[in-house]
Amino acid sequence: MNTIRAKALEVKIMRLPHAADLPLPTYQPARAGLDLMAAIPAGALVIAPGRRVVLRAMQHGCSLHLHYTTSGPQWALSDGRKVSARVAQLVTTSSSVVGCGDALFEGARTQSFRWWRDPACISIEERKHD
Repeated sequence: MNTIRAKALEVKIMRLPHAADLPLPTYQPARAGLDLMAAIPAGALVIAPGRRVVLRAMQHGCSLHLHYTTSGPQWALSDGRKVSARVAQLVTTSSSVVGCGDALFEGARTQSFRWWRDPACISIEERKHD
């Protein structure tokens, strides 16, 4: 059995003010290298559900809602999960989803969308996008 000895490596770290309370990198058991902590405020990173997840939730009773906030339009499922604008666009153009006709102004876009069709009726073309 051969033993390899690594040379010491000096790593310089600059602490930024918003990350002053994070621990310094340390070696962790059963891991290669050092683990770094991300300096992201709690709640700042949201991984939104994808099209398939949203459609499945809608098949089981959730509706998709468009809310207008001071930071712009926000999409969310009725169970509280946030949905990205891109995923909302894909979902609202699906032939299995229908707007509820609750626009605030004539000619404006509806703000609530619901599932209306049995999944067995989805065309093969639509399934390619899932």
